[in-house]
Amino acid sequence: MEVIQVTGPTADQYLDESQKAEPECSDIRVTGGRASVLERELVGFGERSRYIIRTYPVAGKAWNERILLYRTPRYSVGIRLYGPATPEEGFVAFAREVRDKTSAKLG
Repeated sequence: MEVIQVTGPTADQYLDESQKAEPECSDIRVTGGRASVLERELVGFGERSRYIIRTYPVAGKAWNERILLYRTPRYSVGIRLYGPATPEEGFVAFAREVRDKTSAKLG
């Protein structure tokens, strides 16, 4: 997790550091299986939040890379998780906890 004290256009640059996933990336055939890249806003993290989920095979099993980028008027946040595919709920719960604790400390 990273919290960066940037605002305005610099915060927008931070949110846009990863290219937007094209719709055809939602189902890709790769060596070893299937992969996908999906992106959407995540409710409760602002209108410019970016929630990126990359799924790909590793040693015959599905792995996820989950990335949440969002900003507030005072700072930007990036939360990343890599590992075996797990339900989304755990990541979202962790992200909400990070958001709430960071907001309480930094305002």
